[in-house]
Order: sequence, then structure tokens, then C-alpha cells
Amino acid sequence: MATKKFNQMTTKKLNALMATASDEDKAAIEAVLAAREQAQASAATEAQAEETPATTEAQAEETPATTEAQVAHDKKLKMTDEERHALAEELKANINHRCQVVPFNTIEWVDGYIAGVIEEKRSNKVLYAIKTDDGRRIVKVHDSNLIK
Repeated sequence: MATKKFNQMTTKKLNALMATASDEDKAAIEAVLAAREQAQASAATEAQAEETPATTEAQAEETPATTEAQVAHDKKLKMTDEERHALAEELKANINHRCQVVPFNTIEWVDGYIAGVIEEKRSNKVLYAIKTDDGRRIVKVHDSNLIK
């Protein structure tokens, strides 16, 4: 009969073999499982020993600032339908104004004019429809850094 390599088997498989294994195999399986449990326990104690009070204090100081920034960021992102509509009406004053824009997948500024304003309900954004001098139509978010 071939020898079994219990060290290479998963813990789940070893637990399943315990029910059908012979007395010799059971002893070998129990030894392997005990060694694994001991290794996990020592790894957990080392992880706790490495964490010092100084790092927890530093984390505690950083946490409130992060949450305040996240709350401000979330409030900025969530624009109501009325706010989006009001912003679109305000931006319609810029229609037919000259502008420069960087089209997608290019690095050069292109001249054009603002042809319209688009309210995107799905992404909750207000977009400019820009007609370039070479005839292309480009859509960019109204506060994009790629529009002058």
C-alpha cells in the first residue's frame, strides 16, 4: 500500500479522512493537524505583538480626518435632480462661446465652441456638447480640466 502524504493534504481533506482512516493513519493525521493549529496560533500572537500602541494612536488620529473628507466627498457627488437641472440652466449661458478642448486619446488642445448642455441623469452629471472647428462633436463634463 502506498504511503500517504498527510502534510500535503488540506485540513478539510484530513478532517474527512479521520472518519475512515486506520489507527496508524489517524495518529499521523492528528499530529499534522496539531502542528498546523500550533503554527496558526503562533502566527496570530506574532501579529498581535507587532502591533504597538503607538501605531494604534496614529491610526486613531488619522481616522476622523479621513471620515470627514469622505463625507464631504460623498455630499459633493450626490447632486439632486433639482440641483443638476439648475446647474444645467446656469451653464446654458455659455452656449456658442469659444473654447479649447482636449479630445479623447489625444494630447493637443483643439479649438471649438460649446454647442449645447446635456443633463446626464444616469451618471448625475452635466456635460458640455462641444463642436470642434474640424467638425467633430465632443462631450465633456462641465468641470473638466480638459476644457478652457
